[in-house]
Amino acid sequence: MSASRRFKTGLSGLLVAWALAGPSAVPSAAASDIGATIEHIMLERYTVDPGEYTLARSCGNGCTFSVVGTRWGFLNRYDRERRRVWRSPPIPVSGCDRVDETSLASWGRWDSGFHYLDLGRCTEGQPNLWLWRADDSLFPVTVQDRDPADESRADLQAEPFIHARLSAQASLAEATAALQAQWRRHKPSHGNGYLSVAPPPALWIDQGGVPGPSALRIAHAEAGQIWRERATGKPEERAVAAVAAMAPVLSILDWRELPGSELDLLNDVGFWLQQTGRCEDAVVLLEEVVRRAPERTPARLNLADAQAQTRIAPCRDRLPRMLVANMISVQENARLYCVAQGPARIPANIADRLAYLLQVQSLDAEVCRPRGDIIRAVQAGNAVALARALKAHPEDLNQPSPRGYLPLREAIERGWLQGAEQLLAAGADPDRSGLSVNEYSDVPLVTAIYRHDLPMVNLLLRYHARNNPDLVRDKPLLVAAGLHGKDEQRPMATAMVQALLDSGAYLRQKNEDAETALMLAAASGNLATVDLLLARDHGVLLNATDKYGLNALHHVPPFDNDRLLVWKRLLERGGNINQQDKNGHTPLSRLFLFSGGEPDIIALMVKDALRYRVDFQLADLESGQVVLHRAAAAGNLPAVR
Repeated sequence: MSASRRFKTGLSGLLVAWALAGPSAVPSAAASDIGATIEHIMLERYTVDPGEYTLARSCGNGCTFSVVGTRWGFLNRYDRERRRVWRSPPIPVSGCDRVDETSLASWGRWDSGFHYLDLGRCTEGQPNLWLWRADDSLFPVTVQDRDPADESRADLQAEPFIHARLSAQASLAEATAALQAQWRRHKPSHGNGYLSVAPPPALWIDQGGVPGPSALRIAHAEAGQIWRERATGKPEERAVAAVAAMAPVLSILDWRELPGSELDLLNDVGFWLQQTGRCEDAVVLLEEVVRRAPERTPARLNLADAQAQTRIAPCRDRLPRMLVANMISVQENARLYCVAQGPARIPANIADRLAYLLQVQSLDAEVCRPRGDIIRAVQAGNAVALARALKAHPEDLNQPSPRGYLPLREAIERGWLQGAEQLLAAGADPDRSGLSVNEYSDVPLVTAIYRHDLPMVNLLLRYHARNNPDLVRDKPLLVAAGLHGKDEQRPMATAMVQALLDSGAYLRQKNEDAETALMLAAASGNLATVDLLLARDHGVLLNATDKYGLNALHHVPPFDNDRLLVWKRLLERGGNINQQDKNGHTPLSRLFLFSGGEPDIIALMVKDALRYRVDFQLADLESGQVVLHRAAAAGNLPAVR
C-alpha cells in the first residue's frame, strides 16, 4: 500500500440524498407491496448474467448495483437499451437478497459524476459505504475510532478511512484531490450513526486493488494442502478449513478474469463451498467452469448437486423466484453428466443421486437425453445447431432456459432475428415469454419494442403476435409510443407505432393510470409519433384526460426543444391550455412544477401558449396560486414578462 493521504473532512453528509427519497407520509402495506413489485419488475429489465440480481439503480437508470451468490456485488453501467457496458471488480457483500437493503444514489448534484453505494446490512466485517467516481474509481469507506499513529487526535469519536480501488485511468493524487473537493462542496452533519466533530476528522486514503493471480494461487495451494492432509476427516470439516484458507481472497475473487489455466482453482473452490453448505456461491463458480470448459463432466455433477441443495437446508435458496429455474438447471446438468458417462457405466451410488435429481426410478437413454439443445443453440447464436435441434426434438421447443424464459424470448433479447424466425416457423408461441403469463410479464412483442428492434417487431406481427394482449400490464402500443431514446432511435419508435396500428392495435387504449398513447408520446418528445397519432385519431385523444385529470399538454415536460415542438403542435391542433387537473393545475401552471425544467424552454412555451386565450384567473386547489404567481415563485423573469 502507498503512504496515507490526509485532509480535513467529515462523513455523514454523504447520505443527505436520503432526504430526497420522497414524501414523509408512510404508504399503506398494500401500496408498499405494489411499489416493491413494480421496482422488482424495473430492475429485472437490466441484462444480467444467470444467477445475478439487480438490487438498486441510479443516475437516470444508467447505473445499478447487482449481486451474485451471497458474497459478490458489482456496480454496473448500462446504455440506453439497458445493456451492460461496464462492470466493477467484485465488492464484498454478505447475504444481500432484498431490494430495500441497499441504496445507490448520487452524491451531490445528480450530474456531478459522484455516486455512493450504501450496503446497509449487506456486509459482515466489510465496508458498507462505497464512493463511485465518474472514471469508475471505487472508494470503500470504513470508520475507525482514531488514527492509531496520532495520539493527539484521541478526542475524535469517528475517523473515516478510505481504501481507494482506482481505475486504470486514475492516480491516487488526482482521485484524492477530486474527492476532497467534492466532499467540501457538500458539508456533512449528523447521519448514518457517525458524528461530525470540529475540527473535521482526517480522511485517510490508501491505494489498493484486487489480488493478482499469484495471491490466488498461493491461497489455493494452501487450501488444497489442508484438504489433502485431512483426508481421514469428515468432508464438511475438511472443506470448512479449505474455504477458511481462501477467505482473504474469496470475496474479491473475480472469476470472470481468471485465465483458462486457473479453472482447476474455480472447480476446487466451488466443490469446497458446496461441501460447506455455501451452495449458491458454489453454483456461481461451477457454472463458470462448465461454461468455459463444457468437457469437464465431473464439474456438471458437482454443479447439479450444488443447484439441487440450494432448495433445501443448509443451502436453502433465499430467492423463491430461483426455484423453478434452479430445477431446470439441476436436471439438465444431471442429464449432461449422464449422457456423457453413459447410463450403464455410472457407479450405483452416483446413479442413485442422478435418479433422485431427475425424479425417476432408474436411468436409461431417454431419461438422460438433454432437453436444452434448443436453448443452447439460441444462446450461442448458432443457426445450424438450432435447425438440427428443432428437427431432432421439436418437443423441446418450449423447454425454458435456466432463467425461466422460452427460447423465443432468449432469441429476442439477443436481437437474433434469424433464430427467432426459425423458432416461430417451428411453432413457437409469439405471445409467450415464459412458463406463465401474468400482468407483470413482458410478452415477446414488448421485449422487442423495449430493444428498439423494428425488424423483430415486424417479424412477430407477421406471425400474428397479439398487439392488444389482455393479461399483461405493458401494452405494446403504449410502450412504443412512450419510448425514450437517442435522436436516431426516434424514427424507429415511430415506425413501431405505425406497424402496431397497421396490424390492428387499438388506438384509444389506456394504461392503469388512464394514460393514452398520445400522452406518452407527448412526454417522450417524439413529434413524429405525436403527428402519427393525431392523424389517426381525428382529435378524440387530444383533450382526453387520465385519472388525475391531465390532458396531453399537461404531459409535455419543459426539458428541451423537442418537447417545445410537441407543445406547439398540440396547441395548434386544439389542445386545451385551460384544462385543470384534479389539483387545479393547467398545462401552463404545471410547467413550473416539473423537476429539472429548463427556464428558457419554459419561457418559450409560455410565449406560445399566450396566443391561445389563456385564462390567467384559474388558480390551483393546493395554494390558490394563479400561473403568474407560479412563474414569479420560480424566479423565471422571462416567463413573467
